[in-house]
Amino acid sequence: MARWQVELQGDEADSALLVALFTAPDLRVIRDKDRFLLESSQLEPLGHRSDVFRAAKQILTRINGAARLENRSYRNVAAGAIHEHRLDGTQATSVFVEAATIDVRATVFPPTIVGGVPTEPIASPASRFADAASRDHDADDALDLWANEPHNWVNLYKVFERK
Repeated sequence: MARWQVELQGDEADSALLVALFTAPDLRVIRDKDRFLLESSQLEPLGHRSDVFRAAKQILTRINGAARLENRSYRNVAAGAIHEHRLDGTQATSVFVEAATIDVRATVFPPTIVGGVPTEPIASPASRFADAASRDHDADDALDLWANEPHNWVNLYKVFERK
């Protein structure tokens, strides 16, 4: 069985937010030098990169909706290259081409406090929302609406009705 990582495409600030929000071993976003990678236990049993790409897009819909609840200025990230780490030590990368949008904006980051006592990270609300959506179809639909539809009264009511 291969280990899969999905490279994220999107704004660096948004991807960095995902690193902070999704830290659980079964669903996490990590930073590896200049790229951001999604790792999920839901991807591990899959055998083909196209299946991984489809599953990653579904996971990212939940993640994007949950992150948008956490930070209103958040912009959705998308699935990029699929990295396959095989048991024999070899690696393969696959790229699926889709349309893209260029967006420019500014983000203010909170100050970082250096020193003190290190603590265990707690699960963010966005992480809990995405986890709940992976188990509950209505929560999954609500996050999909919130991530991909305009924030108007009609769609807000649709999200409310999913409770």
